[in-house]
Amino acid sequence: YKNTDLYIKVNGQDVQLTADKDKESNATMSPDGNYVAYTKKNNLYTVNINSKKENQLTADGTDLILNGYASWLYMEEILGRATQYKAFWWSPDSKKIAFFRSDDSKVPVFTITNSKGLHGEVENTRYPKVGDPNPAVKVGIVAPDGGSVTWSKINEQADQYFGLPYWKPDGSSLLVQWMPRSQDTLKIYAVDPATGDLKEFYSEYQKTWIELGDEGKRINFLKNGKGFVLSSDVNGWAHLYYYDNNGKL
Repeated sequence: YKNTDLYIKVNGQDVQLTADKDKESNATMSPDGNYVAYTKKNNLYTVNINSKKENQLTADGTDLILNGYASWLYMEEILGRATQYKAFWWSPDSKKIAFFRSDDSKVPVFTITNSKGLHGEVENTRYPKVGDPNPAVKVGIVAPDGGSVTWSKINEQADQYFGLPYWKPDGSSLLVQWMPRSQDTLKIYAVDPATGDLKEFYSEYQKTWIELGDEGKRINFLKNGKGFVLSSDVNGWAHLYYYDNNGKL
């Protein structure tokens, strides 16, 4: 970044990719090195590194509608502060980007007064207290050059949480972690990137609660392509379980 623009270093030289007054956030290069994805004014964008063409992938971003940029609740409690509000993920083949679209319109405002600086400041944050509405989240999948968004067929109005999604290594489906607000059930759905159709991939129930914020440590795909290792404390202790690519233990 320089000022509010995005650059890439090529052969030791800075090459400018964007040129406007709006700040790009969480610039992330595609696995094939041909694109950079980022958010700007709560919309999701890419820029083609070779042509310098910028593609706007969503258009309804506002202060309350966040595309690819996490709401405070998701950054703080689920995805983690280290993500810096990033809520989009490249597929391994660079042909798709998965992202969260968060609607904060029903989340109450919490006002924070801060004494730093000469005159202080007032910060208004959409912050759900116990029993308050959570952000309404949709899981979308879109191509890096734009076009229609495929939405997962999970009801965005349900009282629920989504964890970090995982792409299958071949890009054939997006594994979406879901739980109800009671936090006692974890389901992982395999979402078809073309249709948004769901297939239950994994299910876990605990009588207390399940930790959803896994920071990318719940699922680890094997390099030989023969499955994945899943971390779970479903029996009261943290163990590792070996599954095939279809979710069979």
